[in-house]
Amino acid sequence: MRWSQGPGELFTFAVADAFGGGGQTYWGPKTFTEGPHYLTGVVLSLAGLAAWKVRTWLVWGLGLATLGTALFSLGKYAAWINWPFFQYFPFFDAFRGPEMWLSITALALIVLAGIGLDYALRRDETQSRRQRQQTDPRQRPILIAFGVVFAVVGLVWLAPNTVLDFEKPNEEQRIRQALLRQNPNVSPQNPKVQQAVRQQVRKLKQQRRGAFSTDAQRTLLFLALAAGALVLYRRRTLPAWGRG
Repeated sequence: MRWSQGPGELFTFAVADAFGGGGQTYWGPKTFTEGPHYLTGVVLSLAGLAAWKVRTWLVWGLGLATLGTALFSLGKYAAWINWPFFQYFPFFDAFRGPEMWLSITALALIVLAGIGLDYALRRDETQSRRQRQQTDPRQRPILIAFGVVFAVVGLVWLAPNTVLDFEKPNEEQRIRQALLRQNPNVSPQNPKVQQAVRQQVRKLKQQRRGAFSTDAQRTLLFLALAAGALVLYRRRTLPAWGRG
């Protein structure tokens, strides 16, 4: 299960650059990746809204599919569930790269987000404007669903080092080896080598932290705009996109 999705990497569903994106800038636990599994914070908020407020078998099934495939994608990080399936369930080992399960996770979340958007847009056309502003039961769930995702992203943005270390596993060792290959006559214990390694790691971490901060701010902005637009729509301040 070499291509297991790190538990923390699931955060890329909301913030694409949480682990550096893909290619040369990626710093997560996998050897490399072409790009993050990204859905946007808005999609996650709408999916959460659907799972919370829409009580149908379809929503429950999609919720279970999301949870199950996300656990399968963790591979070795959730061996308690993955190893039995690999050993005893036919064709399960076809997903030799556990992160492949995230394509199903993403699809389920997108469908849930569509259901959540439908919930947010449907409104009672028979109520007066004053009644809608006083009794609309859907504004609060919308704000809570978006607020939860906003709060999580905001907390990580404010204190990123408490959750993300911005350093690839064994990165200091690889940088040291690269420096020594370029300078074969220099001792690995040379203080200048150690200093150069630390400076390089510090520079990389600053770049990664900056990329994450920019992307997190973008996510927070879109969450605020989307939540505001939906609330204004429910108050009849915006036109009826979802009428019908």
